[in-house]
Amino acid sequence: MWAPVLDELAPYRFDELVPTQPLYLDEWAVDWKIAMDNYLESYHVPIGHPGLNRLFTPDYEDQRGIPGIARGISWMREAPSPRWSERVYQKYVAEVTAPHLPEDERRSWRFYSCLPNLGIDIMPEQIDFFQVLPRGPGRCVIRGAAFGLPDERREMRLIRWLGNRINMQVNAEDRRLCERLQRGLRDSAYRPGPLSQIETWMLEFHDLLRARIPEVSLPQPPARFA
Repeated sequence: MWAPVLDELAPYRFDELVPTQPLYLDEWAVDWKIAMDNYLESYHVPIGHPGLNRLFTPDYEDQRGIPGIARGISWMREAPSPRWSERVYQKYVAEVTAPHLPEDERRSWRFYSCLPNLGIDIMPEQIDFFQVLPRGPGRCVIRGAAFGLPDERREMRLIRWLGNRINMQVNAEDRRLCERLQRGLRDSAYRPGPLSQIETWMLEFHDLLRARIPEVSLPQPPARFA
């Protein structure tokens, strides 16, 4: 499944990675399918993720994908961010990661999702792997960990700390967005609408759900057990 994108992943040397921080578990009051929907589109970034939008251009490249895998790439802006942590990361990340990455990959974040529930955030300095695990109706757990190439330089430790700070803020924003959406879906006035054909990865995900979970195709939720 991953074969068509292995050329893009090769510079990051996955087979040499070591943990850069402990495993994390984060419980969300959200159905796991909503959490995956959020990860499969990027047009909420300019409004939902102000820090990410300050750092990266909004024209995410969501064009390349293969059955079961979606990919988006964002490119770092030239204008310095007004926030110190983002500005320092922006200024030094390319220099610190120069020894092992091609130049264009030192200033981009890459996002891959493997249906139904795996995400990989590839940053120049480290890689975040996470799973979205169901915990019953309206609840899920995000389980993940970060990995990087062995590197004890002080400047690499700083860049990884800053990158993780930015990424965890994005995750917290996604959690708030998804939990608000979950509350909206419970409203008696809500009715599902069609997905656009340009929502390629969400459409593929929902087609997979309909194929594997027949109840997803019902016009109304199934009756609850007493």
